[in-house]
Amino acid sequence: MLSMDNYMESFTKIDVLEQATAELNHLKFNASRCRSDISIDQQTESKKLEDLLITHLNELFLVCIHEKDSNLLIRCLRIYIMLDNVTTAELVVRRDVISPIINNILQDEDSQTEFNNLQSIYNRLLNILSGELKQLLDITLYSNRIQVKGFNFLVNSFWIEIEEKIDQQLKYIFAPGNPELFHKRYTETMWFRKKLEEFYDVPAHISILKDHLQYKNFLKKWNLPVYFQIRFQEIAGTVETAFKESISPELIKGSANILMLEEFSLYTTSIVWNCLYKIWSENIYLSQLFQEFWKLTLQVCSRYQTWACTAIRQKWQESNKPESIANNNRYTKLDFLIYLYCDVEKFVNGLPNLLRIVQLKNPNQNPATFKLLEDCLTETSKTITMILQLTTEEIVNELIMHCVIYLKQVSDIPRLYRRTNREVPTKPCAYVKNALSFLTNFRTNYNDFVPTNVTIWLQLALSLLTECYLTSVTDVLTSVQKTEESLRRLKKIRDKSTGVLTSDAQGISDDEKIRIQLQIDVNAYSAMITELDVPVSDISHLQELSQAVEAALKK
Repeated sequence: MLSMDNYMESFTKIDVLEQATAELNHLKFNASRCRSDISIDQQTESKKLEDLLITHLNELFLVCIHEKDSNLLIRCLRIYIMLDNVTTAELVVRRDVISPIINNILQDEDSQTEFNNLQSIYNRLLNILSGELKQLLDITLYSNRIQVKGFNFLVNSFWIEIEEKIDQQLKYIFAPGNPELFHKRYTETMWFRKKLEEFYDVPAHISILKDHLQYKNFLKKWNLPVYFQIRFQEIAGTVETAFKESISPELIKGSANILMLEEFSLYTTSIVWNCLYKIWSENIYLSQLFQEFWKLTLQVCSRYQTWACTAIRQKWQESNKPESIANNNRYTKLDFLIYLYCDVEKFVNGLPNLLRIVQLKNPNQNPATFKLLEDCLTETSKTITMILQLTTEEIVNELIMHCVIYLKQVSDIPRLYRRTNREVPTKPCAYVKNALSFLTNFRTNYNDFVPTNVTIWLQLALSLLTECYLTSVTDVLTSVQKTEESLRRLKKIRDKSTGVLTSDAQGISDDEKIRIQLQIDVNAYSAMITELDVPVSDISHLQELSQAVEAALKK
């Protein structure tokens, strides 16, 4: 039966092969019942007959593949099943159909260059599935139209050959030394992998591919830990370099107008924020490293919080550049603190948008995971928000430092009037205006950009300043009262010793002039506070200060 004419038509050959297969199976069954009566030569002859049958079947199978004859393909596949030789069919497809095509693809011009073409290679490989293998896959792969079971040409023919050829001829694609190139190739490979899995319509069939040893080994060749370590050093190194800079005018990006814009005012904050977005950018992030990149995100946020807390208390470094080169030489630590405060506000307000990006990138799309990410970032936001309170305290300290020095001149008022025959005061002393002029300039510079914050900072600064002013005024009033009582006692003693009663001096005494001057100064102080658009009712100790000078005049 197997000595048929080579020029026999395919549909006739398949009939002969089916009959020969039935006869061979019958022969093998009979032989299994009488093994002791069959010689070795006869067993060898039986094996040769089976090999010859498979050779003829393989030849016809290949002809049917090239001619795209579905009916004959089905009959060929069923003969392989009858012979219990499914692996041979898969091997024939791999060796005689797929391997030559893959070799041609890889040997095409520039296909082995180290810079590109991997995507093109994958596209051409996928074309095999929609071309040469389409009928075989239609017949054996899809559960809704399957006609012959037991074959897996996608894994055992197509994938195994591809993996072997890539390992032999494209080893360079696994090298993580160039992270940009590694990311591009890995992303293209994962796209190819996804396309392969899409050919299966049943999860169980996808598991067969994923559980295949060569498939697992192929994925392990991509050294993701090394890639992440390179990216970690790249991003963390950029952040840490920014944090090493001492606080100085060079850290400020521009004028106060920038406070009203969405962009950050400090170069350090801009660098950190750009690094956070860089982590999740298309050309860096890999879904397989989601946890690692999320952890890096939290670490960068934590380091920013630590840097800000340290920078608040750092000594201000004046710019080393000449004024003609560095236009920001005029900036002070107070300016830096205000810009930092606004940067932290923008940073915290921007975190929800960053979270949305992270959630979209998360390969595990479920509400529970989203809630965990949200809770985690909320905690981070709370920690960073603590910087605002610390910055406010330091801003107020800077404001007070420039004002409180003038209030010390209150103690000089008694010397201005005692035994000097000065006129009764009608104008406030210069120290009042000098003490509040810095706050006036501060409001002028920043009220148009951050009015709410300016009002809060002025309120806190004025409350502390007023407390200091109250202490100084109280000390002066107490001293004046003690001096007045001392002079009164001395006068009485002198009058007794001389026996002559002297009448009290007419007009306003020096001590009264001192009290009047203090009242005028305090009223002027309150009026200047009103001009700052800060409600006097919000200033601690201001009413107490006014009451103190008024009470002193009534004595």
